[in-house]
Amino acid sequence: MSIWAIVVAAGKGDRFGSMKQLALLNGKTLVEWSLQLFNGLVDGIVLVVPPDGLDNYKPAVKSSGVQVDIPGNPGAPNVHVAMGGDSRSASVRSGLAAVPENAGIVVVHDAARPLASPQLAKSVIDAIRDGASGAIPALEIVDTIKEVEDGRVLRTLDRTRYVAIQTPQAFRVGALRRAHELERDATDDATLVEMIGEKVVTVPGEKNNIKVTTPDDLARLQQLAGLEGNEPPTNLRIGNGFDIHRFGQRSDRLMLGGISIPYGKSLLGHSDADVLTHAVIDSLLGAAGFGDIGHHFPDTDPVWSGADSIEMLRQVVGMLNNKSYRVVNIDATIVAEAPMLSPYIASIQSRLRDITGGSVNVKATSPEGMGALGNEEGIACFSSALLVITT
Repeated sequence: MSIWAIVVAAGKGDRFGSMKQLALLNGKTLVEWSLQLFNGLVDGIVLVVPPDGLDNYKPAVKSSGVQVDIPGNPGAPNVHVAMGGDSRSASVRSGLAAVPENAGIVVVHDAARPLASPQLAKSVIDAIRDGASGAIPALEIVDTIKEVEDGRVLRTLDRTRYVAIQTPQAFRVGALRRAHELERDATDDATLVEMIGEKVVTVPGEKNNIKVTTPDDLARLQQLAGLEGNEPPTNLRIGNGFDIHRFGQRSDRLMLGGISIPYGKSLLGHSDADVLTHAVIDSLLGAAGFGDIGHHFPDTDPVWSGADSIEMLRQVVGMLNNKSYRVVNIDATIVAEAPMLSPYIASIQSRLRDITGGSVNVKATSPEGMGALGNEEGIACFSSALLVITT
């Protein structure tokens, strides 16, 4: 019978700090790993992406060796795209709607589990062929499990009756469609199939099939993925940037990372003097070998007088994307005696993430009263950037 896979990659990655499904593991995004899992196992794949995020996924899908079903792409590609919803269940429903009516088995997999093996996917598929309506990977729980409420232990559970569940999960298409017709939300699809009384069985899970939720999870997987003698990736580029601006006498707001910060003074510059964004731009340009910010946005050009530095950054990211570069990570340090920046760091990181599409970490440190920066004469910023070549 026809077998299709749904790869769910529509999450926002709030706990990770960026879209984790586009994070790199041994030179490949988590999406690439998850797509390649199904090579030779299924007849088609539906990739579920954020409603406004298709462009971010095109390089990853292209690198995985499959095509995307988008306007202007002729032929019969084996990967189609569906737009995600407000919840995981809504995203799966969107993907399920793109699965052909004549499909017999559908396998649902979270893109955040990149090290699931083809053998595991085959195991859940075979369980459906053997008569189950749903098949899910399960791991034995080795820790003691307690039920708690407001920090108080209510009781200790018999752990031998419980298992930890993973993806990929396989289902008879009809059973999964009926389950999702209820339009309920659940943390996995097996729960919905159980709700309609269908038979769900377990197969042995895999210890390395770890779900990436935080950067620590990814670091752990980096170790696991590198144990097989893989060559270090050669498609990475690193760049550094630095900028410094002095304070003026104006009393309007200070711009840092595209965020307006209340302060009695603003920085002087040809544009809006966003020293952080300027350093980030230079680190990105440096990583790609594209010169520096002064080359692309000279202070002798009236076009950039008072310009929004975030728009300059947006142009640079566009330049990178046009040359098959994608931003993986940015790490920046702001050096300033004042103002206090900790209340604004999260907003700054979010703003820069939105523009660059990469993971962003911003720190602020004091010069401890030393020198011009210590005398509150200005602000300096250092930035490092990591790019990946996607073709």
